[in-house]
Amino acid sequence: MRARGLGALVVITEINPTRALEAVMDGFRVLAMQEAARIGDVFITVSGNKSVLAGEHFKAMKMARWWQIPGTST
Repeated sequence: MRARGLGALVVITEINPTRALEAVMDGFRVLAMQEAARIGDVFITVSGNKSVLAGEHFKAMKMARWWQIPGTST
């Protein structure tokens, strides 16, 4: 099941303006990662880049949050 279909508020963070616009047109809210870090509970990146979530983002997150970065070796 998809998170949005289960009632979750899904926020997209995207640095590519074209992809961000596509996400908006698909009905998603698009925020900068720093803003999303303050409100999110679960973070999943599918970029395979472990640098997507930086130290400043972890500092902005609420306590006891969960994240997953598939495709990385660490």
